[in-house]
Amino acid sequence: MTSLISILLRQGVQFIPNDVSKLPITMMGFDTLEGGTLLVEDNIPSQLISALLMITPYARSAFTFKALNKESSPLIEMTCSMMAEFGVLVHHIHQGQLLVPVPQRYHARDYTVEPNLSLAAYFFAAAAVTGGELSIPPVQCAQSKQVSVKFLSVLEKMGCHVLETAHGLTLKGTSKLHGVEISMRDFSDTFMALACIAPFAQSPTRIAHIGPIKKQELNRMMAITSIFTKMGIHVETGSDWIKIFPGKPIGGMINPQHDPHLVMGLALLGLKTPGVTIENIECVNKIYPEFFILWNKLVENVSVKV
Repeated sequence: MTSLISILLRQGVQFIPNDVSKLPITMMGFDTLEGGTLLVEDNIPSQLISALLMITPYARSAFTFKALNKESSPLIEMTCSMMAEFGVLVHHIHQGQLLVPVPQRYHARDYTVEPNLSLAAYFFAAAAVTGGELSIPPVQCAQSKQVSVKFLSVLEKMGCHVLETAHGLTLKGTSKLHGVEISMRDFSDTFMALACIAPFAQSPTRIAHIGPIKKQELNRMMAITSIFTKMGIHVETGSDWIKIFPGKPIGGMINPQHDPHLVMGLALLGLKTPGVTIENIECVNKIYPEFFILWNKLVENVSVKV
């Protein structure tokens, strides 16, 4: 939040109180942004850059983003693509640099919002590991802008079946999951879903990233390695990869370290492992408040909106 407020202050936005070191704060309305060049530091998340991109057409002058190592972010690429569909063009002028010319304006249109495939991954993984079946509203996988759609291809390699129809996107699980060797460079949001079904495959699963691994992903890899070791699952790791071997996890009390993705992943383990108790599950509310309401409905033959 500090980084976002600092950028907005430089763009002429006013806050009350002036010392905006903590919430709550009040942001004063303003006529337009100043524009110019924004040097985006590496510690600023892609979600923040995406949000800034979407308001740039309303600036006095063109916006140039100089964002080291952010130009290939799937989220930023998806944002630029969707902005173009609404009439605003973002130009890639150099490696790590984006230019938004002005004046530009968004044009209203009808748009179908796809289900969130990063979150749906946990439900697809549940069907995969239990040999069940799960359907969500229609998604055209080949045309989807969400890179998390690649997770479905991973599940297909593990032996599952994916069916696209006009009525929905369906994954059918299998009685025997196969281990895979996969790079999750572009869709690491689904890392935990894959990691937590890997012990139930017939062969080892190796999950790798090409290039430097993000701190958040590294923390998750370290956390799941520690948890698996305590549960009796053999794991090998490197600087940017993890290899998970088949085994029968031992249940117990597990601390998810306030990570909602770890909570959802541990819920997957609990589908096949008696005695799994997850502490502090309320942290999942940060990103998916309805998760456990829907999760509990998986045992019912009902329609669940993921």
